[in-house]
Amino acid sequence: MEYVIETQNLCKSYRGKAAVSSLNMHVQKGDIYGFIGRNGAGKSTTLKMLCNLAHPTEGSISLFGKSPDTPSVRRRMGVLIETAGLEPSCSAHENMVLKALLMGIVDPEKQICQLLRLVGLNPGDKKKARHFSMGMKQRLGIAMALLGGPDLLILDEPINGLDPEGMNEVRRILMDLNRKKGITILISSHILGELSKMATRYGIIKDGCLIQELSSEELNDKCRDYLCVKTADSKKASVLLEQQLGLSRYEVHPNGEIRIYQKLDSSAVTSVLTSADISVQAIYTHHQDLEGYFLELMEQNKSQEKGGIFYA
Repeated sequence: MEYVIETQNLCKSYRGKAAVSSLNMHVQKGDIYGFIGRNGAGKSTTLKMLCNLAHPTEGSISLFGKSPDTPSVRRRMGVLIETAGLEPSCSAHENMVLKALLMGIVDPEKQICQLLRLVGLNPGDKKKARHFSMGMKQRLGIAMALLGGPDLLILDEPINGLDPEGMNEVRRILMDLNRKKGITILISSHILGELSKMATRYGIIKDGCLIQELSSEELNDKCRDYLCVKTADSKKASVLLEQQLGLSRYEVHPNGEIRIYQKLDSSAVTSVLTSADISVQAIYTHHQDLEGYFLELMEQNKSQEKGGIFYA
């Protein structure tokens, strides 16, 4: 297996408080790796360490099999972390020229114009960056990250501030770069519905710990639809459904919710429970997606810490 990014027991502490703990990340060549976690979970800290903008307290990082501070590695990376670092008094084109000069790119004009058009910006627009919308700044940040033709893109919330049309366009651009040019992409985003349309693998981080890595195929297998039944007495209800309807694949949650992962007629479930004087507060079919899976995983993790969900 060829890893573009691999970390081993990566840790980062600030004033004795752990921001990232024993993180083992594996980004394969050709991945669009969706990095998911709540605010404050350690996503940006991890990305900064990968980009050599923060130094690990412990552990190691390998990029293309080398240290991240190796000059040849840095030349193969394009980065957009938090903000694009724009010069406010310069236009989009001028900001691109400045970045190209810093990178030592010779005769960058053709590349600059191509990249600006790629992200939907006009190379001839004289508007200063200080007057850009958040969406324009994000588009320009992506264009700047693509200067020099990187093999790896690391993007922190690149669709933040974009309208639905802009999100769709950026998603199309990133997928084209991945499929047609073979660029490996590590992308964090809190817009999980959009991320699920392009990611091929995922890493889920909670409280600085990477709690799961899985492929999009594995995610699809885990995103199970279920019949949700809420009652005042979920334990009694589940026993009754076992006896009368052959219920076997289900979970009982602390909030009085029974999640049924087998085909049962909802009207039959309601009939059995009401006949036993168990009131049905709600019953519906739940179709799970990435966001639902993420939220459930966070809830399960919390419940397991407290001793919570019963699995049948």
